[in-house]
Amino acid sequence: MRKFLLMVVGTLLSLPAMAQDTFFYEYEGQTLEYTVDSKADWWSPGSVTINKQAESSINGELVIPELVTNTVDGNTLEYQVSVINEKAFFGQTGLTSITIPSSVYAIEDNILDGCDNLRDVIIADGDDYLTLYYNCFENTTFKNLYLGRPYGVCGGGWVNPGCYPISLSGVLESVEIGEKVSEIAASAFAELYNLKSVKINAPLTTIPNRAFYRCTHLESLNVPETVTYIGDRAFDECYDLHIELPSGVEHVGEGALKNTRIPYLIFRNNVTIGKEAFRDCHDLFSVLLNGKENDINSELYARPFYNCTRLFKVAAREDYEGNFYSNQVNSWTIEDNESIDLENGVIISADKSQIWVSNKYQGEITLPDAVTRLDSWSIANCTGITKVVLPLSLTTVTDAAFAFCSSIRELIFPQKVNKLEGEDIFYETNSLKKIAYPSGIDYPFETQQFAAVPYDVYDATIEDNSFIFSRRKDKLYYASVNVTPAYVVPETVTEITDLAFAACDNLKSVTLPEKLSKLGDRVWDGCNAIEKVICKNAEPVVADNDLFTMDTYFNATLYVPKGSKSKYESTAPWKNFYDISEDATGAIDDIVAEEGNAPVEIFNLNGVRVTDSIDNLPAGIYISRQGNKVEKISVK
Repeated sequence: MRKFLLMVVGTLLSLPAMAQDTFFYEYEGQTLEYTVDSKADWWSPGSVTINKQAESSINGELVIPELVTNTVDGNTLEYQVSVINEKAFFGQTGLTSITIPSSVYAIEDNILDGCDNLRDVIIADGDDYLTLYYNCFENTTFKNLYLGRPYGVCGGGWVNPGCYPISLSGVLESVEIGEKVSEIAASAFAELYNLKSVKINAPLTTIPNRAFYRCTHLESLNVPETVTYIGDRAFDECYDLHIELPSGVEHVGEGALKNTRIPYLIFRNNVTIGKEAFRDCHDLFSVLLNGKENDINSELYARPFYNCTRLFKVAAREDYEGNFYSNQVNSWTIEDNESIDLENGVIISADKSQIWVSNKYQGEITLPDAVTRLDSWSIANCTGITKVVLPLSLTTVTDAAFAFCSSIRELIFPQKVNKLEGEDIFYETNSLKKIAYPSGIDYPFETQQFAAVPYDVYDATIEDNSFIFSRRKDKLYYASVNVTPAYVVPETVTEITDLAFAACDNLKSVTLPEKLSKLGDRVWDGCNAIEKVICKNAEPVVADNDLFTMDTYFNATLYVPKGSKSKYESTAPWKNFYDISEDATGAIDDIVAEEGNAPVEIFNLNGVRVTDSIDNLPAGIYISRQGNKVEKISVK
């Protein structure tokens, strides 16, 4: 009996100490229960774990702190949050977001079961390995994951750093991998059918086998420049994935990018390409192999580029034509003395007469002065090219040279061009509004969807690759589609030829000189934004009714010299304007308006936009436009 009483007393005496092992701590509006894992001293913090919380006790965003404190016998002790135990947040239906700090070194199974409204899981950046139990995120609904630390996966009592996948919910839509992550596991994100985007900030060197296999709705993923190895089937069956590989990749495994929407390939070094690596990549258009000792699988029906139906351009230092299962491939054999820009994918022949451009190229491209010929597909499918400046040396352009260049708005063919060979030179150039070409070229321009403007090859000068005048500047043959919205035709001009301003869809105001005496057909065809036409000539120039569009006749105001209104009202095509005015004040272009916050645009005197700032402009006269305010400026 005495022994039993001593046991009861001993148990009762121990209760306060046990109670102190569990405590509550509030942080950023959320209170969690913590259990002491290792004791704290005044000189060193202890550690705590997060056990199962009371159901429905958490609402909104939860940020778990790295350090918590507890007061015992008047002493404040500090603890590091180290482990999240199994089912810690089970049934927290009000939880929408959780941030796990870098102090946590282990996350056990099923910690988020029943968190039906959880959307975001953030594992904060840190250098130390995090142990993830295989089922830590099993049965979850969150859609966005940020992974900021290197991790290992624990299953069945073992830990394998970074090389084993965790079980993730199929509802996951986006993943971001932080800079501290050194590797990801094979099959890490495989078969996540709702995954749409992946952002990789980490300097990974390897995308392992099946890492994103069968993520059938994955649309965007960036492969870091540090990656050199792509494992087997890493992206296989990612049907919607628009992906680009860095040029430093040296190994592409079996079926690695099969069925993806990769548009081009550039390999700066020797590369090993496994069988079916790019099979059925129907968006793949060009391949550049710069290495001299590439290993490309050539087994029949297992070729890496089998059924790449749009692969038209291949450049390599050896003959790999047999590896590209297509009879439509146009090959370029790279010679040692040729100029290569691997950053943009441009090859220029040794004599600089020919050029090969990868569809990686973006923006404006100026072809070298010595280029004389554009062969089939030489610039084709460069959807990122917005402008091509053709050299004066160019003489010949062959079939499909610009095919599928869907962002080019205009082309100006210089005076020496005498051959346009093939009806598909401009195939699917859907944004092409206008071209200028030397008169006399035999080509079926009438079948094209753009305005084709001829000019006199013997009497023309091309200015800034945008405007074409006669040598004496008394004729205006061609105006760029990028003409300033308020354009003043030079006073020397007496004639404007057919279609000169066609497709200038941003043109709002045009001023015609006093000496103008001749106008061609459809000069302003497609210029539907014109708001005012200013004629300085008191005698109206007779022209056809198709000089302007019907929108211009209905909506624009025609300003004429005082005393000439009746003449314009009785002369075609000017009589078609619904609004004809002799009020000169309405024609002033430099209206002072409240435009202080509008962007500034600077044009040269030919009306070509040159910059958006007056800083560092060369000396000269320019036109400045800010909103509705247009004025001349002088830079000395």
